[in-house]
Amino acid sequence: MRLRQNIVAIFSTFVQFEAGEFSHWSSDPKLRRRMEKCLAGQSLKERSHSFWGLYWYKVWQVSSQSQQKPQTMQAKYHLTAYLQEPSYWAAKKATTDFCHLKYEVSDCFQIALSSLDSILQGFDTLQKSNFKSYATVILSNYIREILRQRQEIVFTQPQRPKARPLDGRAFMWRPVGRNRNLWFIPPMLKI
Repeated sequence: MRLRQNIVAIFSTFVQFEAGEFSHWSSDPKLRRRMEKCLAGQSLKERSHSFWGLYWYKVWQVSSQSQQKPQTMQAKYHLTAYLQEPSYWAAKKATTDFCHLKYEVSDCFQIALSSLDSILQGFDTLQKSNFKSYATVILSNYIREILRQRQEIVFTQPQRPKARPLDGRAFMWRPVGRNRNLWFIPPMLKI
């Protein structure tokens, strides 16, 4: 996947899939024009993606509280474009972490994007300053939760043996494996 570097592209392009994998970025002309218009005359400080992420979140927040449907949807579209990369990487991680998963990256990507409303409702600008970081955590958790609900994956707590080494030292438990549900048990000491 080629990362988007341009602020206009970050807030106006969407992932396109072919055969369940990333193909290219598709630009939405309306969103692109709106972002170019917003960027005209802005200072360099206001050209960071985190500034614009918070900006579009606040536009969404204010317009949704005042029942301004067109502005709410515009801000939501920009935020959807903004979260394309985190959604893709969360989906890619889910498909590689769970080896027997019958979902493709594109399926998990759609699951991730369906969590946008809960991300918008749960974000608090007073407690968190980076919208993208917050969303990245929620996206990954949301994909895993939906897969768990559909019984595609099962999280289990491993059973730890109660044995102790003969010299009285405690075991050092540490998870191993891709999904951290396998545990390494150090060998017993022999006298």
